[in-house]
Amino acid sequence: METMGDRIKRLRNENNLTQEELGNRVGLKRAAINKYEKGNVENMKRSVIEKMSSVLEVSPSYLMALDGPNNIPIEADSEVPLPYLGTVAAGLFEESVSDYDTMKVPANIIKEEPEDYYILKANGDSMNKIIANGHYVVVQDFSKTSNPVFTSNDIVIVKNGSEFTMKKVRRTDTMIHLEPCSFIDEFKTQSYPIDDFNDLQIIGKVIYSFKQF
Repeated sequence: METMGDRIKRLRNENNLTQEELGNRVGLKRAAINKYEKGNVENMKRSVIEKMSSVLEVSPSYLMALDGPNNIPIEADSEVPLPYLGTVAAGLFEESVSDYDTMKVPANIIKEEPEDYYILKANGDSMNKIIANGHYVVVQDFSKTSNPVFTSNDIVIVKNGSEFTMKKVRRTDTMIHLEPCSFIDEFKTQSYPIDDFNDLQIIGKVIYSFKQF
């Protein structure tokens, strides 16, 4: 299983960046990137994690290697229950299958009130570079957020009528692009003029992913 340092190094190489180039984009010295890759830094600032994950085009939880069995065990009293609302398509739009149950997640990933978040299960492979089929995601519910914010490279939940999908979002001056992040080439970017995007709705942002054992 990859550590965060392994993952930073691999993603940097996949993006054809030197340590110095990655450092320049994130605002760090080459030596700091070298320390991160060797695992010599125990605590990485949240702002650095967010900037680096954006540069490397992955989610913060993926960059931190929080998607596998080698996670540090979480004590029961540091977990919070969130509503589990069923599956979300990681592919084409489809209706969500809801179970309406609860699941526990680490309390430290919740930055607002727990009521502002819910859990979905990925159904499909269009995001499997970051979120594998069958993994779970914690979603910030934009309907309960006074000032919902998403930026390019965030993974979002998009609603189209009664159907939903999960994609990485990229916004330009004139277009909204819903991009797959998959090892399978058949998944294609869906692009919409901003003026036509009103028929769709970004209803939440993925902040964390995990596998249930």
